[in-house]
Amino acid sequence: MMKLLSDARDVITNPDRWGKVTYAVDAKGRTVFNTTKTPVCFCALGACFAAEGIHGFSLEDSPEHRAAVVQLEAAIDRLFPGRVPPLSPAKVPVFNDHADTTHAEVLAVFDNALQQVIFDTVAVKLLEQGKAAKNDFSCVYRASNGTRCAVGHLIPDDKYEPRFEGSSIDAETTKGESIRAALPFSARHCLPFLSSLQSAHDFTLSNEGTEAWIMRMKEIALRYNLSPEKLDGH
Repeated sequence: MMKLLSDARDVITNPDRWGKVTYAVDAKGRTVFNTTKTPVCFCALGACFAAEGIHGFSLEDSPEHRAAVVQLEAAIDRLFPGRVPPLSPAKVPVFNDHADTTHAEVLAVFDNALQQVIFDTVAVKLLEQGKAAKNDFSCVYRASNGTRCAVGHLIPDDKYEPRFEGSSIDAETTKGESIRAALPFSARHCLPFLSSLQSAHDFTLSNEGTEAWIMRMKEIALRYNLSPEKLDGH
């Protein structure tokens, strides 16, 4: 789902690629329902379909697509309460087409939805792990005992490289670029957020323990307008 949300955001990052009223239109402004025409402009939901389609634009969704839409709906409620009626059956299209909704706001919804999925993944994984990932005295992406840091839990097994160790996620180096490229989503729109999660692991969880880390994670959730629900009960 992280990749789907990230890819969909990339589809409409250029404001000329975003529109309202219909899922997608071609260069002549005609509504696109299948792959017989080439779409050039998408609404928020259309961008999700486009990101998921293996061969161009597709109106066939999947469980991953539906889960992504649920995250977008929750992000709309967090960022723009009252913009869309609470019981609206099509919250994403209604928000996208609302007269007050801007391109920047649609991108903000995608960013918030992706950050929520990342936050939930890191919270659950580190709670299950119960301790920081360390080799000797240094925090690492992957430790010899199998533990992983916050960002380490986001890197797929087939993308991890031992050379990543010793560099932060936001390092402006070739190694830092390689770490970001290994993630299953585009990191460029949420780098400060990822850095915050890494710092919470490397400094708070590592030095102060789980309770202090939970408090730090709740502060991050508040700062980025996210739900800390995955931390409840701990």
